[in-house]
Amino acid sequence: MRNTIFCCICLLTLFPACQEKSIEQNYLKGFWRLEYMNIQKDNDSTVPFLGGMDGYLLYGESSFMSLHLFPREYSLYKDKLGNFMVNPDSATANHIAKNYNYTGKYWVREGLVYHQKISHSNPNEFGDTSIRKYRLFKDTLWMSPTEGKNSALRLKWVKVKN
Repeated sequence: MRNTIFCCICLLTLFPACQEKSIEQNYLKGFWRLEYMNIQKDNDSTVPFLGGMDGYLLYGESSFMSLHLFPREYSLYKDKLGNFMVNPDSATANHIAKNYNYTGKYWVREGLVYHQKISHSNPNEFGDTSIRKYRLFKDTLWMSPTEGKNSALRLKWVKVKN
């Protein structure tokens, strides 16, 4: 009987933590558009990263995610069939190299979101896990990387409505 009571108490204390995690992870699910990506210079000033970035972040079912960041000037056009293609005038190797995308798995724990990169456009980051501090308010998601080289970045994402 004592063991049963002990097990019940343990389960009841663990349940709220699991429930809180799933609520946060469920709220992240969806399609997000990058509003800005800035570098924090000091407490009062920021500057756009690489002159300004656009991008999309998708948190999907089964903890899968995808991210694509690209320069603001990355121009797209539709060909005669209606397919989006890179504008040949801006498709230089340097321009394409500024694209940053990866696909992976994600999980949430204690105010941090973890991105385990299954594939990546940069071979140096293939298989890495990135950790982001995040804050949610309604349909806005603020993120900042925890790793030293990117810790000055501040990203603001806005949820895309259906």
